[in-house]
Amino acid sequence: MSVGYIQNPEWPVVVADDLESFFHVMLYQSVRYLRHSLASMATDFVKSYFDTFQLRNDGTQLCSNTKIRTVNIGKLEHGGELLECRADGPEYVIFSVRRQTSLQNPCFRH
Repeated sequence: MSVGYIQNPEWPVVVADDLESFFHVMLYQSVRYLRHSLASMATDFVKSYFDTFQLRNDGTQLCSNTKIRTVNIGKLEHGGELLECRADGPEYVIFSVRRQTSLQNPCFRH
């Protein structure tokens, strides 16, 4: 589910929510089932992105901080490092790790 829908379940689901959900499914499937370059950190990444959640004061669940941060800043990070994804053939996904130098996304103007 999208971060927006999880945070505001009373709002109607819109196309943007469906597209975001599709991204999360593709990311999960890539890390889980394709050969990739995240071998040493794949389990920690899946736990922090998909399996961790927060509880509101009223007991409702929110998604993980990692997922919220990814959607809000438009960058995929794990352990303070930026992950970049590219396909190297039909069955191999490369997640290159770069040290994060700035938290501001150049696509968003503040």
